[in-house]
Amino acid sequence: MPNAVRDAWALGEPYEQFMGRWSRLVAREFLAWLDCPPGQTWGDVGCGTGALVTTLLAGAAPRSIFAVDRSAGLLAAARSTNLDWRARFAVADAIALPWGSAMIDVTISGLMLNFVPDAVAAVREMARATRPGGRVAAYVWDYREGMALLRQFWDAAIAVDPAARALDEGIRFPLCAPEPLMAALHAAGLRAVTIHAIVIPTVFRDFDAYWAPFLGEQGPAPSYVATLDPAARERLRAALQSRLVPAADGSIRLSARAWAVQGTVEPTAFRLRSTSFWPPGSAAAPPATSASSGAGARCRRAGADCGVIRHRTRCRSLTRMRATRSSSCSPTVRTSSTITTAAVRGARITPLTGA
Repeated sequence: MPNAVRDAWALGEPYEQFMGRWSRLVAREFLAWLDCPPGQTWGDVGCGTGALVTTLLAGAAPRSIFAVDRSAGLLAAARSTNLDWRARFAVADAIALPWGSAMIDVTISGLMLNFVPDAVAAVREMARATRPGGRVAAYVWDYREGMALLRQFWDAAIAVDPAARALDEGIRFPLCAPEPLMAALHAAGLRAVTIHAIVIPTVFRDFDAYWAPFLGEQGPAPSYVATLDPAARERLRAALQSRLVPAADGSIRLSARAWAVQGTVEPTAFRLRSTSFWPPGSAAAPPATSASSGAGARCRRAGADCGVIRHRTRCRSLTRMRATRSSSCSPTVRTSSTITTAAVRGARITPLTGA
């Protein structure tokens, strides 16, 4: 029964063929729209197979990228194709990011917000990890109208099996339109929220090239197909083929629209939290030093810029806390905002691990 279908997110290659390759096209336009200067520290929430990480490394000159995803399988695919030392990966939940407060310059997400139980909580957590004045941004597919390869699929599925309507992403995911997407960022406390449409071509060699990714069992539509018996699957295939008119060369030429949104973090919008960058035992975590990660600590990765961000107090009265980065393991090169003594009173401020 369709109501029993669960979205699967475990295998990198099938997901890449189904959706990841199209997300990469959106990622280029998305980052061009953000137009951030080089040397930023980026956070990628729900990184999947690494579309945004790859695009950042290729053209944004990031200082470092911290990327997380709940799926170990998708994360393994992202890590295998992004070997640059600036990119670090960890399995983590969007609602509880393993990052200290205000340690990221720009926190982004591609195709994730519709797949968390509480999108506002996820955006609020992204804002917490972002420095005051920094940006939080995301993009999602326009499942309702603009994502043709999925719109055609669900219209055909519903025609064959009316119960499939409950699984239609255009119905399931209210954040696929501009107004609710902007409202989510406003509700999370972001300001100067703006929206932008990104349209990409999705061209398939022929109908078989269009249909094959739906057999990969990764994502909502393929997960639904996996529940069908052979006869029902063939009826769906035939219904889809009758809807898609090929070009003269036999190709299927469609387009996909994504909505991109961004907002700015208010100076007082984040809460204080001291935390390790990575969950205990994470393979991505750098080795810890035996001494405290204070001003005199040295990185064991001799001769390399470890890129570690530390929270440390900068005056005796605890009236200021700055997020500072260790460049070549010693000089401080970036400061974050000032927060008052009242904001930190009673908080235990400790150096973050990973130096």
